[in-house]
This record gives sequence, structure tokens and C-alpha cells, in this order.
Amino acid sequence: MKRIKVGIVDFNEFNTNPKAFYILRLLSDYYEIDIADIPDILIYSCFGTEHRDKKYDGCIKVFYTNENVCPDFNECDYAIGFDRLTFGGRYMRRGYGAAANRIGFDEWPEIKAARNVDESALDRKFCNFIYYNDSMGEGALLRKRFCRELSKYKKVDCPGRVLNNMHSPELIGRHEKWDMHSKIEFIRDYKFTVAFENSASDGYITEKIIHPFIACSIPVYWGAEDVGTDFNGKAFINCNVCEGDIVKMVEMVAALDSDDSLYMSMLREKPFNDAYSFTEKEDIVSFMRNIIENGKRYNKNPHNRPY
Repeated sequence: MKRIKVGIVDFNEFNTNPKAFYILRLLSDYYEIDIADIPDILIYSCFGTEHRDKKYDGCIKVFYTNENVCPDFNECDYAIGFDRLTFGGRYMRRGYGAAANRIGFDEWPEIKAARNVDESALDRKFCNFIYYNDSMGEGALLRKRFCRELSKYKKVDCPGRVLNNMHSPELIGRHEKWDMHSKIEFIRDYKFTVAFENSASDGYITEKIIHPFIACSIPVYWGAEDVGTDFNGKAFINCNVCEGDIVKMVEMVAALDSDDSLYMSMLREKPFNDAYSFTEKEDIVSFMRNIIENGKRYNKNPHNRPY
């Protein structure tokens, strides 16, 4: 098996445990991976500037983001992100499997099809709101206003740091105290889940909408205007159509909540549009293996650029 030297920098969660990064786990089926200070390939994210260190000038740089950040091809040779763009073979738009469980939808095949849900789903609690970030991004501010207004209609359960109204110690605090599976199990008990992105940009669609779909809870979504490109508009409440009008957003939720037939019809819809491809694992492996085997540096004089 071929041995490769890889560096991981400027991540929040993988700097100290790089081999937990799901892309490296996928590549480990094909390569012996050494985490190196002077790597052949550097994978970096948007939480720092270490990737600009001169010691990395000789390696291929791959930018990867979970955030609403467009890759700067003056700094990276290749990139994986949310934007719907083409850049020859140098860019890949990440799929939603990474947002679900870091490696694809293998654990939740039911998300690929229409739901066979019985009417006991109507007996669940009303709505949940789980957030740590309360101020960074227009969506963070908008969703707090929305949650307060929606709570005038019916109580919204808020077990996270923002607007917390559930006083169980295990539910309070920073979001990493919620592992993904426990979050999904928690929201299974709710008819609706507030699913507002931190900010709105075409293509930037995250776990906010994926997790409630997995849990068979209807997402109350705000964020990317092009969310309907991949997701079935009949399967979720799209607050983008309200153009920021909080009262109209609440009215949309209340109307569905009060009509059992309409609610069940939406709940049974399949989350994704027919054209969506569930080949993220294969696509990422192919993209990264092409870089490893055939990739090249495009930015030969990085320090001629202003930083």
C-alpha cells in the first residue's frame, strides 16, 4: 500500500486528532497515511493561518470547509466546499453525507426515500431549537427572534446554550457536548425542528436541515435560497419565502401544526429531489486520489501575494 505524508492544520476539531478526519479515514483504505510536519499534501480549513507558513510552500494545498467560506484559489491548489462553482478539476462541492455522519448516509438509508410514517408522529412534542451560536451571522440573530415569536404560539424546547429553557445539566453548554446521534435521537420526539443556518448564501446548506430529516422531524428552514436545488420543497417549511417576516414564518408553522392531514403529507415526502446523487464517499475518494496520484501545485510563488 502506498505511503503518503499528510498535514492537517487550521481546523477546530482535527488539529490534535487528525486521523479522525473522515477524509483520511476514507483514504486509509488505499494508502498508509503518515501525519507529517512537512507533508506532501496539506489539508487546511478556515480557523487559522498556519497553512501560510513557508514550510508548506512545497506541498500541494487542499482547502476544506464546513463553514460559509468560499475557497481562495490564490492560496489553495484544490478545494472542497459548499459553493456551487466549477474550477476545472480543482474543486469539489461537498455532499450532505458529511453533515450527517462524516462518511455518508449509510446509517440512515431511509433518508433517501419517501417516509412510511404512521400517525403516531402527530402525538410528539411541538418544536425544538438547539443552538450554541447566538450572535455570529444574520441567521443566528434571526432565529432567536423567530423562536421567541413562535413560543408565543406554543412552547419551543431549547436545550442548548441559546434561549435555554430546559435545565438539565447534560443539555446545557457548548455544542460539542451533543454528539450527533444523541441530538438526532432528541429531536425524534418533536414534530418540528428550527433549522436556520448561521448565514444565507447559495450552496451553504448544512446539518441544520439534515439532522431533522434523519429524525423524521419537519425542518423549519432558513438559509440558502437555492435549497430547493437538492431538497424536495414539499418536505420542509421554507422560511426564505417570507423575506424576513417573522410573523409570516410563525403562521406557516402554525398552519401546518393545526392541520394533521397537511402535516402528515409533508412528513411522508422524501427529503431529496430525484436528481440528487448519494455518491459522496466515492466522489471524495476519487477527487482526493486524483490529487494524490496526479495533483500539482498551481501557486508556485505564494509569498508574492499580499496576505
